[in-house]
Amino acid sequence: MPAAGQRYPGHERAWAEALDHAGEQAGFTPVERQSMDSARRVELLRSTLFFRNAEEQLLDNLARACDEVFLDAGEVLFECGDPGDALYVVDDGVLEIFIGETLLDESRRGECLGEMALVTDETRSASIRAREPSRLLRLSRAVFVETLERNPGIAWGIIQELAAKVKSSIRVRVDQHQFALRLEEAFARSVSHSVLEQILGTRNAGELLQGKTQVVTSLFANVRAFKSLSERVEPEELIQTLNEYLTGMVEVILDNGGTLDRFMGDGILAHFGVPLTGEKDALRAVRCATQMRERVKELNEFGTWLPQHPLKVGVGLATGTVVAGYIGSGSRMDYTAIGDVVNVASGVEGLTKIYRCGILMCDMTARAIGSDLLLREVDRVLIRGRGRPTHAFDFLGRPEDATPEAIRLMSDYRSAFALYAAGRFQEAAVQFSRLAEMFPDDGPSHALADRCRRYEVSPPPDWDCVFRPEGLFHL
Repeated sequence: MPAAGQRYPGHERAWAEALDHAGEQAGFTPVERQSMDSARRVELLRSTLFFRNAEEQLLDNLARACDEVFLDAGEVLFECGDPGDALYVVDDGVLEIFIGETLLDESRRGECLGEMALVTDETRSASIRAREPSRLLRLSRAVFVETLERNPGIAWGIIQELAAKVKSSIRVRVDQHQFALRLEEAFARSVSHSVLEQILGTRNAGELLQGKTQVVTSLFANVRAFKSLSERVEPEELIQTLNEYLTGMVEVILDNGGTLDRFMGDGILAHFGVPLTGEKDALRAVRCATQMRERVKELNEFGTWLPQHPLKVGVGLATGTVVAGYIGSGSRMDYTAIGDVVNVASGVEGLTKIYRCGILMCDMTARAIGSDLLLREVDRVLIRGRGRPTHAFDFLGRPEDATPEAIRLMSDYRSAFALYAAGRFQEAAVQFSRLAEMFPDDGPSHALADRCRRYEVSPPPDWDCVFRPEGLFHL
């Protein structure tokens, strides 16, 4: 890109050709067209606060001293910190004024740019770039200073211009402060401080408060047998236990960059991918689920609740599209995500009871994770409220940490599941039973072994390798 203040021959030629064509169509001679262009410049300078009260001869002299600058959409006129070498007057187009990535204001025809650095003899205090193809007049520092020295009467116009800029800057900063407070109110309880800082620094942060369609990985966690626990302990102890548990889980969610959506009794709903989308959101959700499980173990060992009432937690993960936004009433607004993926996450969490494991995910989450983890297809299940089966997966660690036992479990489980899918239940029962003996803590092997033994006696009609459990809830 040419240096700030340079002419742009390709753009200049296009503008000149357009003006010449318009003049020719109107029947003007080249001399008349040149005179009209000079008159246009004079009129533009007179429209500014700077030169509104300048004499005609001064405006004529300035019009001849100006260069023209042409910018494409997105091109930078000057950056914050550049030397103040010229004054610019917008002739056509829209220029945006930025500090960092924060949009402060817009300038249109008749507005001046860069005057602050000329008056204070300092560097540029903001960055300017074109929002659309634009044309400007450029008045060099030397011409500007000489004009000011010889014509002190225009100083009042400069004061008015600077005052207007200061007023506009104050208004923008007040608006930004109020908007930042709204953002902080919306997200302070839902995201970590680091994520909140990223939100506040986002250029299009306002869009986060509106309805926006995004792909997320939703996490639903639920305490096992909570109803039974509530019947065995005193209410005060139950509330203390629940608060201590929820505090620990929220810390883990926020530490992993998740967004807390809401509590549902002893259940927690969180999302990865809103309000800010990052790389490997699904992988972060799995890491969060693993750390939640570890935190529960710590709380069972060192928490204040009674050792005879250890908590067990199931976590379901699902990836899909949601509409995320700031919704509620005039007295209470919250940031939330709405979509079928929430129901799937809840349904997958319910499956952890059947397969006796702590964490399960749907096929879309498994696809998003790819080869970053060792994934095992546990089963194909029809979750209540959905028309197609969900492929449920668990994971056996990272590929680089895979043990020979984990590799064998995956391979043998896949072989046994192929027999099960083919309706060869007796053979599958033998394979799954052998795996259950070899890996006593592997819940899916035990669950499939029991089911295959039942199916040996009473095979399901029209077998399609889809398990249809009873009583699985959805939100």
